[in-house]
Amino acid sequence: MEKAGLKPEYIPHAVRRDVFYPRSEIALPYTNGEFVVGMVAGNFGTYDRKAFQQCFEGFALFKSQHKDAVLYVHTDVAEPNSVDLIALAKACGIAISCPLPWMILSGISQDAMAKMYSGMDVLLATSRGEGFGVPIIEAQSCGTPAIVTYATSMAELRGPGWIVWPMHKVWTTNNSWQFIPDPSGIASALEAAYGLKRDYPKVWQATKEISHAFAGVYDLGKVVSDYLIPVLRRAAEAKLE
Repeated sequence: MEKAGLKPEYIPHAVRRDVFYPRSEIALPYTNGEFVVGMVAGNFGTYDRKAFQQCFEGFALFKSQHKDAVLYVHTDVAEPNSVDLIALAKACGIAISCPLPWMILSGISQDAMAKMYSGMDVLLATSRGEGFGVPIIEAQSCGTPAIVTYATSMAELRGPGWIVWPMHKVWTTNNSWQFIPDPSGIASALEAAYGLKRDYPKVWQATKEISHAFAGVYDLGKVVSDYLIPVLRRAAEAKLE
């Protein structure tokens, strides 16, 4: 934007750290030591922007080596004119857990979401592209490290998590590039997270703590004081001039 001669302002999205923090009470039905991979992604539109296909393929590769792995997909699997995630999971040879459609339609509180994030071992957020990627910050604020695609905004939102390189890019009807994550890279990132938790529990705990601390950059109070108020002040001064 600056190269185009504009003077853009920057105000990032924010997270309520008084709500999104590591919880001892979790809201996912896994109590037998499973390795929980979570996705929080909107399933809407006529194309697979969240890369559910590549995520499911990558998880299938990982699952073939680790029977204790489970995939929780927090989205509406019954959204009309969107990806049929149940059929996709079956085609990839995996099973997924997901909320009931009425839960999505009625709305889920931020408190409940924080308990869900806290029940995940890792957030799988390797979409084709994001304007920001709020779940990446929410999950980390709850102490859950993230796996992201090295594209658009996602890499800069990652703390001590893992990056998946895209296989190739595609041109969209929005006249912009999007990036297809590599399923084998997803499987490798999941393997790294799994191995860290299994073999290096102290490092794993430190990773969770650093993830939580990293998300503090996007704390609501900090964003308001460091970004929003200065922008509003400059706007007011410009109007007075």
